[in-house]
Amino acid sequence: MSFPRPSQWFALSVRRRFSTARDLVLPVAFATLVLSAILTPVAVLSGFVRAQEVSSTALTQVDVTPAAGAEDQIGGITSKDIERMAAISGVVDVLPNASVGIYAADGSTWALTLHVLNPANLPPDLPEAAAGEVVDDGIVVPDKADGSDLSALVGEAVPVAYTRMTGDSTGELSEREVHFVASYESTWQGYGPGVALASEDLVLELLAARGGLPADDYLAAVGLTAVTVTSASSDEVPQVTAELRDLGFTAVPVGDRLGTLPGIFAIFPQILLVAACGSAVLLLLQLSRAVRGSLERRAPEFALLRIHGWTSRDVKHLIALDVAAGSLAGAFGGALAGVSIGALLVVALVPGVAPPLVLTGALAVPVLALVVALFCLVVSVVASRRALKTDPFITVMSRSR
Repeated sequence: MSFPRPSQWFALSVRRRFSTARDLVLPVAFATLVLSAILTPVAVLSGFVRAQEVSSTALTQVDVTPAAGAEDQIGGITSKDIERMAAISGVVDVLPNASVGIYAADGSTWALTLHVLNPANLPPDLPEAAAGEVVDDGIVVPDKADGSDLSALVGEAVPVAYTRMTGDSTGELSEREVHFVASYESTWQGYGPGVALASEDLVLELLAARGGLPADDYLAAVGLTAVTVTSASSDEVPQVTAELRDLGFTAVPVGDRLGTLPGIFAIFPQILLVAACGSAVLLLLQLSRAVRGSLERRAPEFALLRIHGWTSRDVKHLIALDVAAGSLAGAFGGALAGVSIGALLVVALVPGVAPPLVLTGALAVPVLALVVALFCLVVSVVASRRALKTDPFITVMSRSR
């Protein structure tokens, strides 16, 4: 009967419980669990912060609403008010911040809020060209709404219903066609849930119909609850904001309103990254010690194998097989548990994080497991070279004394 080769000896060592793989599974699993539980929030929250960051265009915008008790205002912000805002030095655009409800008219049960598209607040997955198609009756819809798959209707003319006033406190549903020019992931809720993005003219047309007026008359007589004023540059925002307030409006720069949110969340990835780096150093040192300790314990065994005819290459093959099996098993199990814990931590910290971001973090499980396993292999290569430099007879004799 021939002497066992490396793969056979590895199987024997696992059965007889003296393999390095058995020694490594738990420490590797623990180290990987801790690392992945910290790194998962770092990755997911970093993506969340990037998704929530205020665009450079938004930093030039000011949200404007009517001031309570303004004597020269009929109710909302009228066409006359918009003209006054547009006349302010540094203002390049005044965009209605308005919305109106639409409903499926083809037998489906979905309902959407039609909102004026703000170029500074586009869904992250929306193609750039799609925003330019939001004119006339073209709208961008969420991919799903009330259980209906709206993405399947992109490119088609879709009948929708809207409310039209017919008399005092009475109205009826009217129908018209709109074109679905693109869709975005419904998990993104920059305007709120179930929102379709449309042109200013389309939203004002449907708002006016709900008020029983032509669009121009509606804007002059009723007005809007809010508009967004765009300045030529962010440097002009303070001056434009001050002049809007002087005109009697409530004006809040978008940068002031939204800029705090990314700032708050941005600190979490930074803190966690520092903690992850410190933990990684300590845990990798611990793993290195575990690998070297296990191989050191088996030094007499390796020496006996060499005495029985094994070459240094055979021993290295055995060590690599042993360490790879134990580190991969431990790292994969630890990464799976750690990413799950990290995902729960993210959801607890930021309930608004989109599920795709968390699922993307889960894709790091095999990558992290492979990195940890490779680290253990590198340590084992270094440790085995040192062990194999010693004459096997000297190793056996020194350990037998």
